[in-house]
Amino acid sequence: MDFYKRYPADYGKKTRHLSLQEHGAYALLLDWAYASELPLPESFEAVCRICSATTRDDRKVVESVLGQFWVKGAQGWTHKRVVEEIAKADVNRTNGIRGGRPGMFGARVPRETKPDGNPGDNPNPNRNETQNGTQTQTEPPTGTEPRTEPNEGHTQTLRLSDLKEQRQGGSPGGEPPPSAPAEPIPFERIVEIYNATMTRLPKVLVLNARRRRIIQAFWQTDARYRSLEFVRQYFEECEEDAFLNGTGPYGSGHATWQPDFDYLLRADVVTRVYEKAMSGGRP
Repeated sequence: MDFYKRYPADYGKKTRHLSLQEHGAYALLLDWAYASELPLPESFEAVCRICSATTRDDRKVVESVLGQFWVKGAQGWTHKRVVEEIAKADVNRTNGIRGGRPGMFGARVPRETKPDGNPGDNPNPNRNETQNGTQTQTEPPTGTEPRTEPNEGHTQTLRLSDLKEQRQGGSPGGEPPPSAPAEPIPFERIVEIYNATMTRLPKVLVLNARRRRIIQAFWQTDARYRSLEFVRQYFEECEEDAFLNGTGPYGSGHATWQPDFDYLLRADVVTRVYEKAMSGGRP
């Protein structure tokens, strides 16, 4: 990210106790995390180099800031707010390509293309109906499905694969090009958002093949789930629920049980949380 929003009121409430040196170290670490969109290095020496902390006192300042605002995981040091803002930026970049914006709980709302001119004008002068009963595309022939064309009040999604097919002249035989391949699943980002949001549950330290299968199954359950903004809001809903955030209490015989990453990504759990949130309730 070349730019990130700074919220003085939020920052001030959480950092008013810091010393001048701690403010400086914190700012340098935030800048590095946003610019790289990565967790801070796992090595404390590498983190100190980011802040140019060379003396013993400087290193104590860095250690203090890390302990207060960052959480160490398998991939390095993560910051909850940084992870959330990067996830939002990812969604905005994706929506910028697709020409849409996310709605409530990650639902995508397409933009409308407003025609120029007066309300009664034809938005596309090249599509006038002919006389003598001749049909045009504005009135599809009987037995055919109407087609959504550009400039008719709808957004046309154009993927990079579509551009590639156009440059290659389409598929052999004049058939329509195949649909675009599915977008890659952001396995690491989903884990980072979970670790930063679900503060009371066990952290995910290993992203093994089994967990990748769990994430893949979740991602493919419903098209509405396939955005990092949905993932962020979903885990925020879970964090506010006593049963799902690990505080309990739990039933007899399950006093020591706790939800974890694998449990929260189960299809039935995600569906229940989503439906409760959309209806205005809590799980």
